[in-house]
Amino acid sequence: LNELEFSERNCDEFLRRGYQVKNAISAAVKGSQETARKIMQRVQKENLTIGVHYCSVSFKDGVQLKNRLIRRANHIATPYDVITNEGTLLKGVIFPSDQSLASLLSV
Repeated sequence: LNELEFSERNCDEFLRRGYQVKNAISAAVKGSQETARKIMQRVQKENLTIGVHYCSVSFKDGVQLKNRLIRRANHIATPYDVITNEGTLLKGVIFPSDQSLASLLSV
């Protein structure tokens, strides 16, 4: 059960229906988290045999961003890169300080 959120596609319609943004830093619809909790409580109270879990906008965005970063890292990483659990790339770079090391750059 995803938290309801404003997007470019639904913004005008949500505003027309009287929905409001949860706060200044979220695209979540005000009251949607509470509605999700009520739905989950009702499922539990009535012993319904369906599984329901709740996913907030912030959690969903974080997971989706992490997954996008990991997918991108897997596509662009070189054999010398290390992909972190967060999907960022680690790379070691050596800058030679004298000319004797500069010849090793072609290796």
